Amino acid sequence: MGALTHRLRFHTFVSSRITSLLKACSYLRFARPRMTTLVAFAQSRCEAQHQHQHQHQEQEQEQKQEKEKDQQEQPKKPQQQLDFHHHEALASMYADLSGQKHSDPAAYRTRIAWWAETIADACWYRIEGLPHTLCWHVDEHIPMQWAMKDVGRPMCLSVVVDELASQARLIRMNEFVARKTPLTAPNRIQWIGSQIWRWFFSRGDCNSDQSADEALWPAIVGEWIVRKNVERAARLFQAQHDRHTSLVQRVMPRSQFKEMLSTLKDENRSLKLSDVDKDILLLYLERDARVIVRDNDVVKLCREHVLESSESREYIIGEQERGIVAVKSMQAQLASQIDDLQQRIECAHENTVRAFKTKQRESVTKSHLRTKKQLEDMLEKRVQAEQTLNTLLLKMEQAASDADMMHTFEASERTVRALLNDPVLQPERIDSTMDALAESLAKQDEVHASITSEAMHAETDEDTLADELRKLELDVTQPADAAPDAARIEPTKSETLQMPSVPSHTPPTPSKERIAYENSM
Repeated sequence: MGALTHRLRFHTFVSSRITSLLKACSYLRFARPRMTTLVAFAQSRCEAQHQHQHQHQEQEQEQKQEKEKDQQEQPKKPQQQLDFHHHEALASMYADLSGQKHSDPAAYRTRIAWWAETIADACWYRIEGLPHTLCWHVDEHIPMQWAMKDVGRPMCLSVVVDELASQARLIRMNEFVARKTPLTAPNRIQWIGSQIWRWFFSRGDCNSDQSADEALWPAIVGEWIVRKNVERAARLFQAQHDRHTSLVQRVMPRSQFKEMLSTLKDENRSLKLSDVDKDILLLYLERDARVIVRDNDVVKLCREHVLESSESREYIIGEQERGIVAVKSMQAQLASQIDDLQQRIECAHENTVRAFKTKQRESVTKSHLRTKKQLEDMLEKRVQAEQTLNTLLLKMEQAASDADMMHTFEASERTVRALLNDPVLQPERIDSTMDALAESLAKQDEVHASITSEAMHAETDEDTLADELRKLELDVTQPADAAPDAARIEPTKSETLQMPSVPSHTPPTPSKERIAYENSM
């Protein structure tokens, strides 16, 4: 035992030398493990952690090489050295944590975060046949379940559980059940109790690692709620079940609600929830998430967004909900009776056939037939009763939908009335506003007409300037020797010839004597 203690102290000394290796682990998020033992599970998480850190170091090295192009490329670490760091880091994770909170806070927080994620995922995936998904049973045999051949058992689990309990990441089962307020609300009694325990523990003899670990074990033994897993299961429930259905579909017995919890899936795999897990999740959905409301055996799913007028009724279970649950319970009983009667009818039929084939007495055969007939009559009545209950449930669902619709209509009417009571919508104010608007529009039309006329005038000026510019271009591009001839040939306005005007009427036709006289000349 002394040699084991010295070996563990040596691992603690080594872990203090590689704190730089452990400071990048607080963000860990790993994929679903495929290990079947807690030891292999912890080792895989540690290897994935340091593989990620190794890649991060390589990225930093590449960025440094890009900035300093003149430097030579540094060689990469061999895989054997990386595997050695994996094993060494796992040993440091198993080392004792007492005293490290003040001596090396960064490494302490990193190791606590690693253990918190590891414990939560081990419970979530039920590694090595853990009995529950949302809670963790801690006893004196837990360290041996995590023990490794070359490393030994973890010497820090008691400190880890105590620290996670102080952070409310692990909660005792009895405290979780007895709590009246949500987990997000502060619990002063629990905080005072934890502070008293810490003060008492700090005054104890905790000089050696072994005494510190063993002194905490009596205080951590028991059932612990894994808060991360509970919140994760609650999110899955809210995402996979619609709460906007009718009242008949949202109200159910407790047994039916537990069957609904059994259908939860996580990444295409069924979430295995024990009866204890279902009770924990049911309590969390009612008290913390406010997704359901419960009254003894009646469970009701609450809608997310409800009207103010119906909000008070949404979180109350009244006679309507109890009546619906009573009808559903009777329907489930009838369904079970119908299945049982069908099996008994088949058995009576087989007995009748067997009696007939073995040529038993006629009274025996008739007795089997009579039993079969009676069962068939009972089955027919049960089927009719079930159909009646189905019709009754449909009527209830229709009535509940009509009631919701009327509540919506009433709320809409109140909203419209409140809007119409706005002083802006009064007739006198509407008339004055419309007159002012018409006057403003008329002024705007005048302004627009003035702007349009100015724009047309500007366009005319632009056309005149364009013509003058065109003539100027012709004058500049015309040859210099041809300019005098053009000036000489083209008459000016004063030298223009005066041509006779064209007659505006048709001249009279000359007579034949006039034509003969003109020809003779």
